[in-house]
Amino acid sequence: MLALLRCLATLGAASAVAERTATNTDVLVYGATPGGVAAAIAACRALGGRGRSASVTIVEPLHRVGGMLAGGMVDDSNAGNTRAYDGIAAELYRRVARHYRASDPATACFKGEPGVVEGVMREWLTQENITLRLGEAIEHLQLKSGGLIASATLTSGLRVTAPQWIDASYEGDLLALAEVPVLFGRESSARWNESLAGQGLCSNAVRNDAVFTPTYETFTVPENATDAAGRLLAGVDGEYSTWDEAAGLLRSDTRVQSYNFRACLRKLSPAPGRAVPIVKPAGYNVGDYELFARHIAALRLHNPNQTISLGSEFVGGNAYTGGKFDTNDGHALGLNPMGMRPTTGRWLHPRNALLCASGS
Repeated sequence: MLALLRCLATLGAASAVAERTATNTDVLVYGATPGGVAAAIAACRALGGRGRSASVTIVEPLHRVGGMLAGGMVDDSNAGNTRAYDGIAAELYRRVARHYRASDPATACFKGEPGVVEGVMREWLTQENITLRLGEAIEHLQLKSGGLIASATLTSGLRVTAPQWIDASYEGDLLALAEVPVLFGRESSARWNESLAGQGLCSNAVRNDAVFTPTYETFTVPENATDAAGRLLAGVDGEYSTWDEAAGLLRSDTRVQSYNFRACLRKLSPAPGRAVPIVKPAGYNVGDYELFARHIAALRLHNPNQTISLGSEFVGGNAYTGGKFDTNDGHALGLNPMGMRPTTGRWLHPRNALLCASGS
């Protein structure tokens, strides 16, 4: 009898360990981006509408929910244009508005503070009984014959099986793990005979617009892009020898877009002692920003009466609700790290380390 009890205890312990190292879900969504949150809620409601309880899990490598919408991006360009947004997106903006005590339940708020938007999303996911696994990435996949996904092993060691998988990452991380053929970057103009496709710069007709200022020579004239020893300045990759060559090729590439930190800042501290100073980072090298110095000099040469400031030439910003604003790029030189764009889609794991190391 004692031996039998020991055997049953061992089997029970093994079963408990198996439950901690393996789990099932109806739908696994990879990425707690806005698209991932929307996909998880839509899947949960669709399965629940069939008269059965749904199990939906979001796996997110970072410890935050909401991607860019909860990470510092403000965009009210669609405010009032109900043809541009509807469904779950409209519901999100109304939920954010309710947080700010909007009296009209139909009111939408596009300018929620990052922490508010994330909090609204977390509460919403809890209400929908969606499981969140934050700070975990998919380490590798187990594939069936034919390339279908059978299960995934997470960095925590947990093995998850699911009949349905959704890639809601920004760069197609799950697609790459599943060895699905994908195209990163841009197709050339010649592939589908599209005049605006491909990698290119502004043409002669528009090179003096708000993005590429009249100081475009700062980027393209060889002597303006090299130091005294003839080395290219930081941020210049030297892929093209002339501006016109870059503008005319319209060829394909395998790059993804540049990234920058969308910092949530307050113009004035609401109380003494609450302001956080912006300080010089460790390892700062003024030589890395020589291109900025030459750009400023070129601006002054072009328009001696122009007032040059951080906000006017290098940092954009949009106002949040709550007296804050977010920083953004949007100028010829700014917060996007020039020349540091990754050349492949498989670069987000561990994405924190790479993005921060590149300064993007």
